[in-house]
Amino acid sequence: MHTTFGSEAGFSLLEWLVVLAIVAMLAQMAATPLHRWVHHLTGQHRIQALQQDLWLARQEAVRHGTLAVLCASPTQQHCAAQGPWHTGWILFIDLNRNAVWNESEPVVQRHAGFADGWTLTGNTLIQRHVSYAPTGYTRSPTGALQIGTFTLCPPAGSPYRGHQIIINSMGR
Repeated sequence: MHTTFGSEAGFSLLEWLVVLAIVAMLAQMAATPLHRWVHHLTGQHRIQALQQDLWLARQEAVRHGTLAVLCASPTQQHCAAQGPWHTGWILFIDLNRNAVWNESEPVVQRHAGFADGWTLTGNTLIQRHVSYAPTGYTRSPTGALQIGTFTLCPPAGSPYRGHQIIINSMGR
């Protein structure tokens, strides 16, 4: 049987290009909300990790009856002279009450930093460390009140907004 070119079944190149263009537009429309959702979850996860370690520090100070210190630590081997916190931190029991980790002091938790453009900083009073007294309140090794704000910021140009954790006079 003889068929002509015009009566063959199938799709033309133009029809395929139109379908591909529609699929590409739909994929782009879905990618933007998905990208925002991923940024939102990343920020939530990071701020919750810090918050959980602050709660753990408070609990460990009460349990051990001495200072528990959460300090900024880029290597998770020693406390940094100052932040930033996004390079990582360690939580340890401060037996000599100097807010500096020594090898004889037990480490409760180590948290690696994040290097994907997110920043985490503490203001002046908590720039380097947060220490909890056996009472559960935040106190510096000298006994002074330690309050402050942690600020988590997304990478530049991100659609996501940052978070803050504010530590009050009761250490919460």
